[in-house]
Amino acid sequence: MGSDLVIDAQIAELVSHLANESITEDQLCEHLTTKTFDFLEVHHCWLAEVTSRDTVRARASYGVDQRRFVEWQEFPLTWKLPVTDALNEKRLVWMNTLPQWPDEYPRLQGVEFETPTQSKIVVPVIRFNYPVACVGITSSKKIDIDEELEIFSAP
Repeated sequence: MGSDLVIDAQIAELVSHLANESITEDQLCEHLTTKTFDFLEVHHCWLAEVTSRDTVRARASYGVDQRRFVEWQEFPLTWKLPVTDALNEKRLVWMNTLPQWPDEYPRLQGVEFETPTQSKIVVPVIRFNYPVACVGITSSKKIDIDEELEIFSAP
């Protein structure tokens, strides 16, 4: 089965689950981690929102011990981070070189996850052409962008 068929089937299953169940944001993160993106070896998923104070605030997560990342519970939208790049530039941020962080994110140098992590992907949520939130995942697998994902992630 090709990756496009796997993704299509996983998204269809997620939509069905959301249509038939009333779930919390934390349960959504759990479902994305354990069901929707399990074939990508995702072990962390989180949701964050943009606040009226021009900060980014954590809303929900799965697979992440938030006590280890207290400084990331709310932070200025002006900080140079993958999350803020995704939101400020309205684009998908895709890294598959972890645990080595790119030089452009000095605040993340030395940040380590509890489980081995190779890829981090942050997807902005846009409403009326304004970034309002983002979804992030981390994977122990090096996830390369293929043609289908490149088209999906293009602005």
